[in-house]
Formats: sequence, structure tokens, C-alpha cells
Amino acid sequence: MLVKQLGGDGFEIGFKSFDINFNRGSVSSSNIAGYLKIPKLEDTNGNPAQIDIQGHLDGDGDFRISASEKDGFAPLRIPNVMDITIRSLAIGSEDGDFYLEIGCKVKFTNAIMSKVLGDQELEIPQLRIYSDGSFEIVGGTIPIPANLTLDLGPVLVAITGINYGSYQQEYNGTMRKYNRWGFDGAISLGPLGVEARGKGMEYYYTVDGGAFHSYFRIKAIEVD
Repeated sequence: MLVKQLGGDGFEIGFKSFDINFNRGSVSSSNIAGYLKIPKLEDTNGNPAQIDIQGHLDGDGDFRISASEKDGFAPLRIPNVMDITIRSLAIGSEDGDFYLEIGCKVKFTNAIMSKVLGDQELEIPQLRIYSDGSFEIVGGTIPIPANLTLDLGPVLVAITGINYGSYQQEYNGTMRKYNRWGFDGAISLGPLGVEARGKGMEYYYTVDGGAFHSYFRIKAIEVD
């Protein structure tokens, strides 16, 4: 088996079989099978995330990779945070850095987010996973379904916007690195007959390899 790293210590790609045919010095057909390991993600058994891939050499010598699962992709996992169910997948590069671009559903598994989101899932059309394990939402925002809500106990928040980013802060005397999911929404105060807006309702979780820490906070509620 031929194994290669893409992006330093990032994605590991392994080739299990090669079948390449030539016609007059050019590739006429090819069938290349292998696997791809994704950094900082696990499968549901706690093993490093791995998916099957197919490769193809075209007549110009360009190598293209695709991935598909006949019965659907098994969920991938960020332990203590979320499960990711892939709907579509492509591999690309930008400024020498490789990435996966996936369409997926995200379900938070952390107790904090399970309490406020319940069984609701986020549908993300384009999420990039880079070779260092970091994420980026392509376009910066996620289309919001009308029925997505946060349950904050006495009030229910209708989500109007979701954003994603990274953050650093000191925790227990140590500077920690976090990823952050932010939610903006409209809050109905019911019997009071007024509307409010929740700004900066954010879920943070550590990504630096230290002891896991996560929390949810609300920066502001503005009454109209």
C-alpha cells in the first residue's frame, strides 16, 4: 500500500489498488481505490476518521479524488462536541493547503448544546475541513430553516443567524484555544407583549489538545 501525507501532518491518503490503461502514451482509463484519514475527527467507535475514496487520472495527467459511500457515510465525531454526517465531499487546495469541502448535517452531542438544541440538526451546505483540523463555513453564514430554535428555559429563541470562528482566553491560569459557534435570534417574551433580540449566544469548546472545556454564554439581550 502507498501512503502519503497531504498538508504536512494533516490528511493521510492511502492507495490500495491501481488499474491504469494507456492508449498512445496517454491515460485512457483508470481505477484507483484507497482511503483518506481526517485529522482531529473520529468515527463512532473512537478510531481516527477514515473514508473510502476513488481516484482518477485524466488524459492531461491531473489526479482527481472523489468519495462516496453506497449506503451513506457513517457519522464522524468531534468527541464531546458533535457528530458530522457527510452528504457530499470534494478535495481541494488553496495556497498550498489541502482541505475537504463537505455538505453535511451537524448534531451537537455535548450536554450543554443538547439541552438548548434538543434533537435539532444544523444543515451546512459547504463546510471546509483543513489539514490542521480547523473548520471554515464557506460564505461565512449558514442558511437558517424557519423552525430552528434554542431553548433557554423561560424563553424560546428563533434563530436568525449562525456564525463560526476561533477564540483564545485564559482558563484556570492557562491560555486556551477554542472554537466558537455563535447564534443570533429573536426572543418572544410572550405575556409581556414585547420582542427581544439575543446577540452573541455562543458555544465554546477547546481545540488545543488539553483537558476538555466547553461553555455557553449570552452576551446581550436587547428589548425592542
